Amino acid sequence: MSEKNNEKEQVLFFTVSDQRFAVPFRLATEISPPHNILPLINVAPHVLGVINFKGKVLPVLDILKIAVPGHKTRFEPGNILIMHKNGIEIGILIDGIPKIDSVDLSDFVPLSGLKESPFSGLMVQEIKYEDVLYGVLDTDAVIKSKAAK
Repeated sequence: MSEKNNEKEQVLFFTVSDQRFAVPFRLATEISPPHNILPLINVAPHVLGVINFKGKVLPVLDILKIAVPGHKTRFEPGNILIMHKNGIEIGILIDGIPKIDSVDLSDFVPLSGLKESPFSGLMVQEIKYEDVLYGVLDTDAVIKSKAAK
């Protein structure tokens, strides 16, 4: 940790398959169980369907299918991370129960150790947390992918 910068960010840490991700906690709305996903037809393979989230219809995405086309969706154990950015809300399928912690902003660094990951196109930075590298999820890319076919 750097002593130069004492600014901290609350971060949500989670996994998708074997890949570890981090996202600013301020973008997370809620964690929900993966039930009642209504499948849709004529959508991109990574769009699993939609859920009714507190009266709003939200798309649920499998980012593993974005990174590794053709991968089969897995539903257990898992949860749906409801995220929001710029007025748009989506759900993404995640594994397990996430962890929340505060980290120094200076700990966010450009991609280097995770450049070879199939998920690197969905990461904007990386962070080392508890001696493990996490990719900082590119929420803009994930939100844009909800409309892609």
